[in-house]
Order: sequence, then C-alpha cells, then structure tokens
Amino acid sequence: MLRHMIMILIAIIGGVFHAVLVSAEEAPDATRIDGVIAAGLLFLLRHQDPEGCWRPVTAPAASPLPGPRIRPSTEQNHWQTEVVVTAIILRCLLRAGAADSQSPFHRAAVRAADWLEAKGPQVLENKHLFMMSTWLETIALINNREHGPLVDSMLQRMQERVLRHPDTGQMLGWFYEFTNARTVDFPATAWALRALEAWPDHAGSVALRNEIAQSQAFMWIAGDDLPRLPHRIRITDDGLYHGPQQAGGYGISIMRSLGVTVADEPRLVQLRDGILAGDARFDFRLVPPHDGRFHAMAIHSAVHGLGAHHDAVQRSAWADAMRTILVSTQEISAGSPHGSWTAVDKYRFRGSRIGDIFITALVLESLQWMEQWRTP
Repeated sequence: MLRHMIMILIAIIGGVFHAVLVSAEEAPDATRIDGVIAAGLLFLLRHQDPEGCWRPVTAPAASPLPGPRIRPSTEQNHWQTEVVVTAIILRCLLRAGAADSQSPFHRAAVRAADWLEAKGPQVLENKHLFMMSTWLETIALINNREHGPLVDSMLQRMQERVLRHPDTGQMLGWFYEFTNARTVDFPATAWALRALEAWPDHAGSVALRNEIAQSQAFMWIAGDDLPRLPHRIRITDDGLYHGPQQAGGYGISIMRSLGVTVADEPRLVQLRDGILAGDARFDFRLVPPHDGRFHAMAIHSAVHGLGAHHDAVQRSAWADAMRTILVSTQEISAGSPHGSWTAVDKYRFRGSRIGDIFITALVLESLQWMEQWRTP
C-alpha cells in the first residue's frame, strides 16, 4: 500500500527539490508550495503507526527507512503527545483532500480518525488541556460538528480549567497543567479558543467565548508605550501581575477566535502591523530569521490569527517571507527525514523538544492556512 501511495504522489512532488532550494529573494509560488506540502505529508505517512496514530516519541527509532534518524519528542513520553500530533496531522490530510475515497491519503486519514475517536474517553478522563483542545478542533471536522455526550462533557471539562479573578470571579483565560495553576498561559488559551471556534453553535462553546470576550481588557498591557498582549497573567496575593513577555502570535490568534476586529479594538491594528513588520517588541519569535531558525508553535498561532486580516497591506509580504523560510528549511536528504522539518535548539521551550514529527505537522498546517490566503 505504501509503495502504491508513493507512486501516486511522485508526480505531485516532482518539483519539490527545486522548491526547497528556492532562494531567499524568490518567494515560492503555489505550485512549489503544493510540492513541499505533498513531500511533508508523504514523510508523515511513512511514519504512521500501524494503529493509525503518530508516535513522536517512539516513531523515530522504529522507522524502517534508511538514512539519518529524525529527532524524537522528549516533552511527553506517553500517549498525550500522540493525541495532539495525530489530531493536527489528520486536519492536514483532510485539507489535502483525504475525505475523497480516491485520495492517496484517504486510508491513512480513516485510520487516524478511527484511532482519534476511540481515544475520546481517555482524553476526557485525562483532562489535559492541549489534548482536549486539539481533539475537539479535529473531531468537529470529522463529524460535521454533530456533537454527542462526549463532546458535551469535553467542553464542560474545558470550563473547569478556566482561571478566574480571585475577587470578581471574572474569567481570565486557561492555565496549562505544567505551569502554575494561578497563571494564565497564552498558548493554552489560544489553542482552547480554537477548539471553541470549531464548535460555533454549541451552547457550551458560546457561553465560554462570550464570557472571555468580556475579559479581554485584562490581556492588554502597555509596555514601552507600546500596547501589546502579555504572555501570562498571574494571580498573586496582591492582585493581578501582568507578565512583560511578548506573545503577539498567540495574542492575535486569541483575538481572532474571540471575533475581535480592528474596528472593535484599535490596539489590534498596532499589534497586527507590528507582527507583520517583524517588530521584535511584539513577538521576537516571529521576526524572519536569517539563519533558518524558526519557532513552529508561534508561527502556527500567528498564521491562524492573521487569517482574519485579509485587508492588511503587509500580510502578503509577511506570508512570502515565512513561506521562503519554511520551504528552504525542509529536509531534502535521502531516507527517513526527507520532507520533514527539523527542530532547532535556539528556542528550547516548544522548540527542539517537541520533535520532528510534531514540528512537521505544525509547519504543514501553517503552510496550508497561508495557501488559503491566496484565494481572493
């Protein structure tokens, strides 16, 4: 089956070698990006577990392919990461047409969907926020947003992970299980809101989004006379502490999920334009690098958020710069890593530790989202 799939895809990715060698001055066009995405998907298909999931911790060592090894994930040495990664990859496959029974990705997507749906009760029992978020966001695509008791219970669990103001009870965001339970974590909040966005008509989703929309003022702080979103809001004995770290990529994703527009919030214009201009004061992880390094999770959230800003003058140039960086850093070596993206050590948190399979999934979804921007 894999050999047959590779033969079908070979015509699609025939131009990928030229694509990955594109110069920094030449932005890759849609045809080149199609080849890059196809090569990335083929890399992931080669490493799909027989059960249908992707195992970023053990798959690198178990790969039957020759050539250099791919980096494993070291953040989570259990099935939690498998749920998150499988959910993202399944979304990528579905965007590539895997729902069509004639698609070379169809069988892989069916196996992944069956595995992911079967894991639902464990995800609910575990209450891990990133797992619940990615599971909900992907399941919405699989079953056309037809929810049952499991989805209802999952959204209820997400409500239990909310952090509230100790005095007023006002919702501030979500905390992440591996951070202080008195701290709002912006990546966790961005991912949770994307899950709610995927269920726009569910009563539980509507209630949570309406509540946090009333609290967005807490997210904005002024630093260096620059309005921006903090990375964290921490509850202390003296009240609320607003962290000074920049997290514009997560922030603009949150604003999109909340339906906030530049007409509603003028500060959003400065945040958006600061990100698009590569201003490190808004998010240093989104400054186009000159050494091929990039932060996959920050880019992933930023691309999601910028999807709502089709009228932004600088968005096209920013997307071309990001496409050039991502295309030029795709692995083209023979064997196991071909078609993947390799983690770098510059950003330790959610950088090299999440492994090559996870990073490849994040990059592919980011590229797919940016390709949707080309459509008028």
